[in-house]
Amino acid sequence: MASTKNWRYLITFLLPWLIVASSCQKVDVEKGTPGCIKKKIRKGEIRCVSEIKRYTYHGQTVYVFMDNAHNCDDASMMIMDEKCKVLCVLGGIAGVFNDPGCPNFWQDAHDPVTVWTE
Repeated sequence: MASTKNWRYLITFLLPWLIVASSCQKVDVEKGTPGCIKKKIRKGEIRCVSEIKRYTYHGQTVYVFMDNAHNCDDASMMIMDEKCKVLCVLGGIAGVFNDPGCPNFWQDAHDPVTVWTE
């Protein structure tokens, strides 16, 4: 009878914890990346993004979400600040490379660092 109780205990209490622990996926993100961006990556809120790069642009740190053109139609790049506020979207079907929210982005952005790749 004690053997049956042990199995019940294992199945009832330990098995769910093992399933939860094995389903957690560690995401490699560059140290210092803001929590809101890490959260977007972990929760899968960024579709069609193959890479996120950090740049310095006009004295502030920004993050460029590079679309994966192989799996998505638009191939645009969303640019966010450290609080996940969207500053602008560049590229895409319309080919906008000088959005008023980020004037001269590619000329003025510097110090790129890859913080996450697919």
